[in-house]
Amino acid sequence: MSDSALGASDLRTRRSKAALVRAVGELLDSGDTRPSITNVVALAGTSRPTFYQHFGDVAALQRAAAHEELDLVFAQIDPIDLTGPGWERALQDLMTLVVERIDQRRDFFASVMAGPAAFDVLSDTVAIVADRIIARSPSVAASGSSGSPGSPAAADVSRFLAAGTVWLLLDWVGRAGAEPATESAAEVAFLNTQLLLVGLAFLDAGQTQTLGKALS
Repeated sequence: MSDSALGASDLRTRRSKAALVRAVGELLDSGDTRPSITNVVALAGTSRPTFYQHFGDVAALQRAAAHEELDLVFAQIDPIDLTGPGWERALQDLMTLVVERIDQRRDFFASVMAGPAAFDVLSDTVAIVADRIIARSPSVAASGSSGSPGSPAAADVSRFLAAGTVWLLLDWVGRAGAEPATESAAEVAFLNTQLLLVGLAFLDAGQTQTLGKALS
């Protein structure tokens, strides 16, 4: 097969995968927590063999779609330096932006968390947030401390903080109520920020060994 033919085949493969991700996203937006492969391929304009070329099941497709949405959420938010002055306020502002971005796709995330990919998406999201916490903790500047980036204790605390942060956010996403989204978002952002502030204080003070043992 020529290079041009290989290139065309690769392009078709990427397009069909993107079409499937886009299709399941539309179905999840509509409140369908368990879209069938039949409905997905019909909306994507592809076939079942094409579906299985990319994904083992609908849960894997939902996971891929959630990854794409999370990438978009964080891509729209500038990272902050948690070692600089005024980082507490910057963290509150960042959390507010995250919640606002999630709220814009609230139906999508609520459907994902009510579907078969919920646990995997939860685990993936915790890992993403934990990596960001450990990378931007004030203790990063303190080389050799118990809270240094490579420390197992710091990693344990980061995962603990990430799990709490993500749980608060996803619990809010799945909660049906009449409370205005702006008020709910502000509350969730505030609670998440307070959780992170307490945990980052442990990291910054080099207390991760103590807290890590308490959690083990």
